[in-house]
Amino acid sequence: MIIDLRAHRLDSAKWVTKTTFSEVANYLKWRKYITTFRDPFIYAVLRLKRLFKNPDQQIRLHIGGLDFLCEACHPIKKGNCSISNSKPNPLPAFAPGTYVGECKDSAAIKNYGLIEGEVYTVKELREKRGF
Repeated sequence: MIIDLRAHRLDSAKWVTKTTFSEVANYLKWRKYITTFRDPFIYAVLRLKRLFKNPDQQIRLHIGGLDFLCEACHPIKKGNCSISNSKPNPLPAFAPGTYVGECKDSAAIKNYGLIEGEVYTVKELREKRGF
């Protein structure tokens, strides 16, 4: 099954694959993405972690739009996240990475030599992102 994912999730995946559940939960709570450790957003982040453990998993990268992480994110549900490709996202990614002046998705596509809408395996994406 092909999973659709916003391109900037590669930065999140690099970080989350190297962290424990406790580290993820504490960071998300500190950043105010969640209020409790049973928040559905944690499970969406853990799903990202599981996806990037399977080297054969196929992922189609997108610029903008909503993916499964967006659907679980409280700031997005409150209208506080721009998914427009023409403006930077006002919320910092929960993983380190700065893209000034353009959408995080567009920057990830450009910086890692990827093509929007292309289907990649996790192995290919990990190689391109360097983890």
